Amino acid sequence: MPKPTASRPKAAPASTAVSSAAAGGAATRADTRVAKATIEQRYLSALQQAIARHRFYPKAARQDGIEGTVTLSFVIEADGRITGVQIASASGSALLDQAGLETLARLGRFRPIPPELGRDRWPLRVPIRFGLR
Repeated sequence: MPKPTASRPKAAPASTAVSSAAAGGAATRADTRVAKATIEQRYLSALQQAIARHRFYPKAARQDGIEGTVTLSFVIEADGRITGVQIASASGSALLDQAGLETLARLGRFRPIPPELGRDRWPLRVPIRFGLR
């Protein structure tokens, strides 16, 4: 899918000066976007760490040397509840697919979505890797 592009405004004539208020507003919006992206990245990183801490790797799968990655789709609600968990991409092993679902069930909920992100719900897809090395 092509990336959406925005049309660029034409450059103002050299005699037109940009007001400092307008320039300050643009800088503030850019700073806000950077801050929001940082908060989002930290939240998702913490979520990945929480999932890793709750990861359930079945003993039978480990003993049989079964490895793989299951990708789960789910929604984090504003209050941190995890809902609508589904397998988005199977691992090739029913044991590991079930273990992925069990992992999120063990986690149960996560921190509330930071209000700065302006989200009531956040649909996500997260791979969970089961590896013996």
